[in-house]
Amino acid sequence: MFLSALARPRFNHTTRQEFDGLIGIYPVGEIDMYQDGAKAHLPDDDPLFAAKVTELFGDPTAVKLYTQPAQSPDLNVNDLGFFNSLQSRYYQTAPKDGLELIEMVEETYKNYPAKKLNRIWLTLQSVMNQVINQRGDNDYTIPHMKKKVLERQNQLPLSLDVTAEASTYPLDILVD
Repeated sequence: MFLSALARPRFNHTTRQEFDGLIGIYPVGEIDMYQDGAKAHLPDDDPLFAAKVTELFGDPTAVKLYTQPAQSPDLNVNDLGFFNSLQSRYYQTAPKDGLELIEMVEETYKNYPAKKLNRIWLTLQSVMNQVINQRGDNDYTIPHMKKKVLERQNQLPLSLDVTAEASTYPLDILVD
């Protein structure tokens, strides 16, 4: 399990330096497993799961199982792009053990392109607009902005405006 810290890449006009958005990635000892709330999944306190974890790790609390709320929207910048790159790299390199896996993750993280990370942050902003438009539900599709094309044309926005519909939703709640 890894703790990944990412920020939006940006240029500091005072120092004339580019910040790539990569803060750090750290292997951590505890493993937290998240699952959606489908009936086919395990309950968080499943005794067979705890027994298997004990068998593998010698400690029933080494892996904690959590069930996410139903219909929870995806607002994690890692899930919106970075983890896809990690998964792709994993299949390309096929690490043989935990140490190779840690090295692969750290190398992928260190070499992650700032431009790609910036596009992911814009995706997050568009997802936030969609979540507000859907009143907190996840019944939406991520809008395609053609970010690579806009980037090549030097037209990629620094941030996205809140949509008109999303900006009135909080007021609608207060009025009701």
